[in-house]
Amino acid sequence: MGDDLASRNKEHFDQDASHHLADWAELIQAVVKEFQARRLWMSSKWTDSSGSSSGQTSVRLLDYACGSGTASKVHSHFYWLLYPLSWRKYANIEWALLPFVTQAVGLDISPGMVAEYNKWAQDTGFGPEKVQAYEYDLLSEDSSKGLVGQISLSDFDIVIVSMALHHVSDPAKLLSRLTQCLRKGGVCVVLDRVPESTSTSTPEAELSSTQAQVLQTINQFGFSEEDMRKLFCEAGLGHDVDYVLIERRFEATFMGKRLSIGGFIAKGGLV
Repeated sequence: MGDDLASRNKEHFDQDASHHLADWAELIQAVVKEFQARRLWMSSKWTDSSGSSSGQTSVRLLDYACGSGTASKVHSHFYWLLYPLSWRKYANIEWALLPFVTQAVGLDISPGMVAEYNKWAQDTGFGPEKVQAYEYDLLSEDSSKGLVGQISLSDFDIVIVSMALHHVSDPAKLLSRLTQCLRKGGVCVVLDRVPESTSTSTPEAELSSTQAQVLQTINQFGFSEEDMRKLFCEAGLGHDVDYVLIERRFEATFMGKRLSIGGFIAKGGLV
């Protein structure tokens, strides 16, 4: 099942890559604002954390299942001029976490998404030493090498999985692999959807073929606090575990259908 799900996700997000930001801009902007508002809750290790007990001058962020780069994304005041007219109402998406780290590394199984991430980084003026994405699947057997390109997948201070864990075939295995990417005292942050009743959802028979295809990329429709605490603890991320329901629902319009999604943000630390 895992390989099939990964293949479906890779195919779907490759097809979606060039218009992903336009399709999901409203949700992406809301997620960025959550990261901004909860940054100090997530971790005390940032480049602007004066007086931090860590005393680190290097802060490394791993953005897993990065897509086009939501967790690390930043838009300059003039970058909106590069967007098509239809995108510009969403073009003022603000700084996410990139200004507060010395390096951001994105990983995604979709080469199309990786290309979009790297195009954004290059167009915004960032070099690969600051921010770069790579095609990589931590659930594959090859991931045991712990190296992608010339980048070591270890010694990260913060790992983020944003609106992606519900697409993963084996969340427990993924979090265990992500634990290996953290340095001592590092933290893993997951932002995703909460479990909700599907009794009011559209029957599959009424869905278009494209909508049905999207549903086939999802493994689990949300995670409860109990789910996340168990996943973190079993992965060795049982320090300072917290799970917060996001008060304002995420809104988006996708394929003509208005979506309202309950969300959470959770964290678990490596001692």
